[in-house]
Amino acid sequence: MYLTLTNCPTCNGILRELILHSGLHYSRSEYAECERFIRWGRSPSSLARQQVLEHKISSLAVRTSLTAWEASFIASVSLQLEQKKNLSPKQTEWLEKIYKKYS
Repeated sequence: MYLTLTNCPTCNGILRELILHSGLHYSRSEYAECERFIRWGRSPSSLARQQVLEHKISSLAVRTSLTAWEASFIASVSLQLEQKKNLSPKQTEWLEKIYKKYS
């Protein structure tokens, strides 16, 4: 299945997203004419997990009762997500501990 998104600036080909049904990646974006690879796509479940993490981080970021270390950690993981980087399992574990402590 292909979803049309936009055109290539060099070959004017259509950007398409191939939904993969197996393997590590959910989808592959490429230009139809030149087949130039653009990016791997994330699955809907992965995007949903990211939204949950972002919600937890934003709700903790406004708290004034965090310790200095917790506030620094929350700022750090918030920046990491803004830069489109994944959290490590250990970071996710610490985020959950802090979230449970204040919720």
